Amino acid sequence: MIGIWATITVLLLGFFSLVIQLKKIQRQQRYLETQQYDMWNQIGRYEKELKLQKAANKPE
Repeated sequence: MIGIWATITVLLLGFFSLVIQLKKIQRQQRYLETQQYDMWNQIGRYEKELKLQKAANKPE
Protein backbone atom coordinates (compact mmCIF):
# COMPACT_ATOMS: atom_id res chain seq x y z
CA MET A 1 0.00 0.00 0.00
CA ILE A 2 2.86 2.38 0.79
CA GLY A 3 4.37 1.62 -2.64
CA ILE A 4 1.18 2.73 -4.39
CA TRP A 5 1.06 6.01 -2.47
CA ALA A 6 4.77 6.59 -3.10
CA THR A 7 4.25 6.00 -6.83
CA ILE A 8 1.27 8.35 -6.94
CA THR A 9 3.23 11.00 -5.04
CA VAL A 10 6.23 10.75 -7.37
CA LEU A 11 3.99 10.94 -10.43
CA LEU A 12 2.17 13.99 -9.08
CA LEU A 13 5.45 15.73 -8.21
CA GLY A 14 6.75 15.02 -11.71
CA PHE A 15 3.54 16.35 -13.24
CA PHE A 16 3.64 19.53 -11.16
CA SER A 17 7.29 20.14 -12.01
CA LEU A 18 6.42 19.81 -15.71
CA VAL A 19 3.56 22.28 -15.30
CA ILE A 20 5.89 24.75 -13.56
CA GLN A 21 8.46 24.40 -16.36
CA LEU A 22 5.74 24.94 -18.96
CA LYS A 23 4.57 28.12 -17.23
CA LYS A 24 8.16 29.43 -17.12
CA ILE A 25 8.59 28.72 -20.83
CA GLN A 26 5.29 30.42 -21.64
CA ARG A 27 6.32 33.49 -19.64
CA GLN A 28 9.69 33.58 -21.41
CA GLN A 29 7.96 33.23 -24.79
CA ARG A 30 5.64 36.16 -24.04
CA TYR A 31 8.66 38.26 -23.01
CA LEU A 32 10.50 37.41 -26.23
CA GLU A 33 7.40 38.14 -28.33
CA THR A 34 7.11 41.54 -26.64
CA GLN A 35 10.77 42.28 -27.35
CA GLN A 36 10.33 41.21 -30.97
CA TYR A 37 7.27 43.46 -31.34
CA ASP A 38 9.20 46.40 -29.85
CA MET A 39 12.13 45.73 -32.19
CA TRP A 40 9.88 45.73 -35.27
CA ASN A 41 8.28 48.99 -34.11
CA GLN A 42 11.71 50.55 -33.70
CA ILE A 43 12.81 49.34 -37.15
CA GLY A 44 9.63 50.83 -38.61
CA ARG A 45 10.36 54.19 -36.96
CA TYR A 46 13.93 54.17 -38.30
CA GLU A 47 12.70 53.38 -41.81
CA LYS A 48 10.19 56.21 -41.61
CA GLU A 49 12.91 58.63 -40.43
CA LEU A 50 15.22 57.55 -43.26
CA LYS A 51 12.47 58.11 -45.83
CA LEU A 52 11.80 61.59 -44.41
CA GLN A 53 15.53 62.42 -44.45
CA LYS A 54 15.90 61.22 -48.04
CA ALA A 55 12.87 63.23 -49.08
CA ALA A 56 14.24 66.34 -47.35
CA ASN A 57 17.68 65.91 -48.92
CA LYS A 58 16.39 65.45 -52.48
CA PRO A 59 17.26 68.35 -54.77
CA GLU A 60 14.20 69.91 -56.28
